[in-house]
Amino acid sequence: MAYGGKYLIRSAPAETVEGSWVPNGLVVIEFESEEHARQWYESPEYAAIKGLRRESATSSLIIVERV
Repeated sequence: MAYGGKYLIRSAPAETVEGSWVPNGLVVIEFESEEHARQWYESPEYAAIKGLRRESATSSLIIVERV
């Protein structure tokens, strides 16, 4: 994947065992660094499809620093 991303989870079924969040799908992408994640998010390649994702699904996107 461009920008050093690697899928860790891709549309895997999830079982909610605590709380009320019941996702229909889940994607987790690992990047080498927060900087690489931001480069991907701000890239022209992602900008071209960002609107399609927002129009076709209710979703959230977060960047988390791995410690």
